[in-house]
Amino acid sequence: GNDITVVRGLTGLVSLAELNLRRNRITHCEIDELPSLQRIFMSHNLIESIEDVASLVHCPMLVDLSVDGNPLANNSDHRSLLLSQLSQLVTLSQRSVTEEERSEATRAAQKEERKMKALHKRVKLIEERESAIALMKKEWEMCDKQEKKSTTCHIEEEGDSMRLYGTGSLEAVQSTRLASITHLYLNYIDFSDVYLHLIPHFKDTLPNIKTLELNC
Repeated sequence: GNDITVVRGLTGLVSLAELNLRRNRITHCEIDELPSLQRIFMSHNLIESIEDVASLVHCPMLVDLSVDGNPLANNSDHRSLLLSQLSQLVTLSQRSVTEEERSEATRAAQKEERKMKALHKRVKLIEERESAIALMKKEWEMCDKQEKKSTTCHIEEEGDSMRLYGTGSLEAVQSTRLASITHLYLNYIDFSDVYLHLIPHFKDTLPNIKTLELNC
């Protein structure tokens, strides 16, 4: 070994087919693209995670990879995780990739993709919620007290609780029977609007209401 710690600076080596980096002190790779690389041997280095070798996805011809002797190899799932990123591998750490491993890696990758999509959707919903509430709060604070009418509305329902934001949300619920709602929280809505648009419809709209809270 040569005490190499980072793999970088290989851009332009378009004909490089094999790279032997065994027994160094490599912690991660920074590979832009090596279009002809088929084999890379990095046994006995200091690679700890899949992210440390994530740039190998830029090597489309890579079929043989060795990472044994690295901290990464202590992870019992490291083969599946690597194969989910580098599905074209034929040999991994001197062992042929089996069809069972390949199928498992595909399932793992699909599961991770679904998980990330769900997370992104959740984050987007949270951002939209926070943006809508912030806008209603701004409108509420800017208007004169006698003229407080939020043009934006937002409704949240969870179990037997419902939260309404903005006067517009009153119109959305006053014509719908919500028998399961027992706790109602009103935000950025003037009491006069509550009295005018909601109270008269309590019996029909919210027959089982137990808690009503108004927050300005």
